[in-house]
Amino acid sequence: MARWKLLQPHYLNTPGTTWEYVENDRLTGKPIRRSFNVPTFLHPESPGDWNYREGNDEGYIVVSNRQDNAFPKDYLFASDPTPDMEPLDDEAREISAKFKGKWDHPIKGLPTQRGMGYSQSLLDGLQNKLADAQTKAADAQAEGMKEILGTMAAMMKQNQDLLAALAKDRIPESARRA
Repeated sequence: MARWKLLQPHYLNTPGTTWEYVENDRLTGKPIRRSFNVPTFLHPESPGDWNYREGNDEGYIVVSNRQDNAFPKDYLFASDPTPDMEPLDDEAREISAKFKGKWDHPIKGLPTQRGMGYSQSLLDGLQNKLADAQTKAADAQAEGMKEILGTMAAMMKQNQDLLAALAKDRIPESARRA
């Protein structure tokens, strides 16, 4: 059975964790219940989340990808491990080794502040990509604006020429000399 110790806070897909939304039907007045599967938030520094304790003031969280009777306290999760999970057995080490290529250098480039881990570095990377995409979109829009402004200037020049030609035909010759 593969088991990991959590080193950083995680949102994990654990079976049986649901959120229920209740609203009343406007026609019948009866409650309508909808249930959604949601991830569980586990924080290694929160004593309420610890499933293994070492005295009163210390503890840790152990998660597993298979539920066996050997360790009934382990949180069962149904997703891939992360670099912020420490493998506790050989099977977990093998599974984690398979994902090392998928993880973008989990040690290099991680923020050094406490509480920052792999998930935060992923969020930072996504935010940087979003900012780059917005910048590229703004640049493309600026290039399009140059073309539009050039076309508008040509149209304004044509309108001015047309108005001058119309005015020339309507104004009498005697008024133009004055």
